[in-house]
Amino acid sequence: MDPKISVIIPTKNRAHYVSSAVQSVLGQTFGDFEVLIVDGASTDNTREVVSKFHDERIRYIRERKDRGASASRNTGISQSRGKFIAFLDDDDLWVPSKLSKQLNLFDKNPCIGAVSAGAWIINENDETIGFRIPSLRGNIFPKILSKNHVGNCSMVLVRKECFEKSGLFDENLEASEDYDLWVRLTKHYEFDYVNEPLVLYRVHEKRISTNPYKALRAKKLLIKKHSKELTKLSNHRRILGSWQYRLGVLYCKCGDMGHGKKEFLKAIRNDPFSIRYYARLFASFFGLTLQDALDRLLKSSLPISLQFQITGVIFTAKNVHDFDV
Repeated sequence: MDPKISVIIPTKNRAHYVSSAVQSVLGQTFGDFEVLIVDGASTDNTREVVSKFHDERIRYIRERKDRGASASRNTGISQSRGKFIAFLDDDDLWVPSKLSKQLNLFDKNPCIGAVSAGAWIINENDETIGFRIPSLRGNIFPKILSKNHVGNCSMVLVRKECFEKSGLFDENLEASEDYDLWVRLTKHYEFDYVNEPLVLYRVHEKRISTNPYKALRAKKLLIKKHSKELTKLSNHRRILGSWQYRLGVLYCKCGDMGHGKKEFLKAIRNDPFSIRYYARLFASFFGLTLQDALDRLLKSSLPISLQFQITGVIFTAKNVHDFDV
């Protein structure tokens, strides 16, 4: 009999993390699942680490070459047998009740296509540094265009049938591929969430999202893909301004202050009442050093709520993280 849930773990050269990720799946209170570990041609001892698990629910799939996490997830989806698909990044962990509590929401509402959950934010030393709880349910498509209200892949459980309408992960995106999928899913399906942290989301320097060059290329592609949807919204100029602002920040982080200025000016034209746009534009005239100094100054000397307004950092007044796109 096919399992109810297929858990897909894409991995590459993270043998030191993937073992704990797999253990957090095997420790779930709900046990009717399969685990597909899709290895993007690791050169470390990932295969050896995975082989130490003697559980018939685990399948190890090694790809001949690394095509990125999106491609690995798509490989997992294509070979999955479950009615539901859960994703777990190899450096994240699950709380034991994660799958059970998400399935309960699917049972209560057959109309929803995906269920997210909250997450504790941890660092490389497994220290908790914050948390994030989703805040939107139902038809969230209009609002998700402004920012990622859902979270990352490790937080979401999806009905497999939903991929027939939304499509799979975009393998051209080097970052924000999860956000892109949520946008496409919310066009057709309602979302829900469990109102508590059930995931341990790890923040560290080697995450793909910390690479500004990959993030910049992804951001440009996202704007190109979803700009038509933006124009249909009554507040599309404000949302477009926030996208242009984030694009400007990434240009500056890559050392391209000229393009950064242009994007900040576009953002101001679309939303002239946002303080942080002017602050970033001013800092862009003095190079990356002042950009970084502005971040540090605002974080240390201003109230947290105002820091968020000006800098767009990931902490709010309650130390809750918002996943940028």
